[in-house]
Amino acid sequence: MQKIGGDKVKRALLASTALGLLLCTGYAHSSVTLYGVVDSNIEYVNKLTNASGASGSVVRNSGGGFASNRWGVRGVEDLGGGLKGIFTVEGGFNVDTGTQFNANKLYDRQTFVGVSSDEYGQLTFGRQYSTIFRALANFSPSAYAPMYEPLSFLLGMNLRNDNSVNYVIQRGSIGARLHWTFGNGVFGAGETPGEIRANAGYGASLEYSAGEFGASIAYDQFYPTLTTLGDNGIGNFRKAAIGAGYNLGKFRFSGGYRWGRNEFSNGSVALRDDFLWFGVNYQVAPKVNLMLAYYYDKLHTLRAQYNGAELDRPNPYQVSFMASYDFSKRTNVYLTTAYSKNVALAFGGLATTAASGAYLLGAGKSSQVGAALGIRHIF
Repeated sequence: MQKIGGDKVKRALLASTALGLLLCTGYAHSSVTLYGVVDSNIEYVNKLTNASGASGSVVRNSGGGFASNRWGVRGVEDLGGGLKGIFTVEGGFNVDTGTQFNANKLYDRQTFVGVSSDEYGQLTFGRQYSTIFRALANFSPSAYAPMYEPLSFLLGMNLRNDNSVNYVIQRGSIGARLHWTFGNGVFGAGETPGEIRANAGYGASLEYSAGEFGASIAYDQFYPTLTTLGDNGIGNFRKAAIGAGYNLGKFRFSGGYRWGRNEFSNGSVALRDDFLWFGVNYQVAPKVNLMLAYYYDKLHTLRAQYNGAELDRPNPYQVSFMASYDFSKRTNVYLTTAYSKNVALAFGGLATTAASGAYLLGAGKSSQVGAALGIRHIF
């Protein structure tokens, strides 16, 4: 068989090889990683209401029972002298429908760029998690499992902040975090000309971890515009929390306390509460893990609207249980269940803000049960 254009093919191969070597040399100290989580389950919930007012039980295909569905890209470039350039772009999606989790934001989870120094810490800019979210992450018994964890109620709807600057530094067993947001758009508006305080916020934390014990203390302050609650001014939402955890053989004990006070622009209290949680994790076998957690909220004051009457309702609580089996480091199956009293699952419908959550109790109901059997894969 006659070869056609053999010399041209050889020259093209040599050129492409040389270009590849040049690119590899130029980016030898850089890396970009595509990653994500796909989590799907079959869920049962009773006493659930919907927008039309109907109430009853439902069986459905849901996502994010063990971990939130997401995909992202992160990268790092070694700049020399212990300094690195870093970035992360990450978005959530609904595995059951293939749609974006947040219809208005493609990369709703986090998008930031910054620098990291071995000596001076890490400074980043963009949409990022709040300081209090990071500070308490190691002391959530379910590791912030999204299906029944009362996360938004615990940390507030500003657990992610638009337009934020975050700083993190670690010195041995002691770590510190700071953040400032110029305008979080969680209530529809971000940075506001002429009003530097509108939708702005900040937070700080100290964290300790050594051996089998860890603890953290954190503070968060947020100034949301509250037009959705009939308030034409700027509110003042404050939270302070402490969390701790201890490993004892196959057991891990963790828990914490969060103080909260949300005020309308006129100073009247929208929500004043004390939130507590405690949990136990037990590794039955190398591939089998169990979790039992209890969440309780002491309600002091609750108002649903600006200048509204104070609501009188019993203190809510929830008990959660999870079991998982690991096929590998990346794939596992799980069962997650929860029972709530005086509130919907994940404390849905209790908060006086958009943090009401996906679960709402039917009229005249005071408790709710949910259970889901699913599979999660990490890539």
